[in-house]
Amino acid sequence: YKATQILERGNGDCKDKAILFVTMMREAGLKAYVVLVKSQLEGRGHPDLTLPLIRHFNHAIAYVPATDEHPELWLDLTAEKYTLSEMPPESVRGAVAFVVGEDMAELKTIPHSKTENTQHLEATVDVGADGKARFHIKASVTGMAASYLRTVMEEQGRRKERIENSLNEKIANFR
Repeated sequence: YKATQILERGNGDCKDKAILFVTMMREAGLKAYVVLVKSQLEGRGHPDLTLPLIRHFNHAIAYVPATDEHPELWLDLTAEKYTLSEMPPESVRGAVAFVVGEDMAELKTIPHSKTENTQHLEATVDVGADGKARFHIKASVTGMAASYLRTVMEEQGRRKERIENSLNEKIANFR
């Protein structure tokens, strides 16, 4: 489909999202490319890419080359719970990808994430005159665990239960 059709439709698969993103970037005067890649979800193996065949690829993402202002970006636009620094998800990291554009047709290896995986929990307790304790908890998570946490916390009706369960793992008998 053309980018205008994808935009009018309002949804699409990985190819549609990559085409729309690349088109919008180019309209803004920025370089971006559609990338064909074999996702690990079906098993990647080591295909002979000297003759790129369509069966070597089962997923489309986008590539933005590095500039003086930012490093290169590999964007899986179907991976909704990831930030730019966490991209791409595990299923495509390390894959040999076919980067395609008007001025480029090149095989490149998608790098592994450089995002540091951290979890930080800061808790304070205020004990009132009546003896009741009030907890103030601040948690921050970076890296691949952050995308998992966003997925787990997405369902509003179960957030409280999931937060309590998570804290109970870190703080004995928390409830």
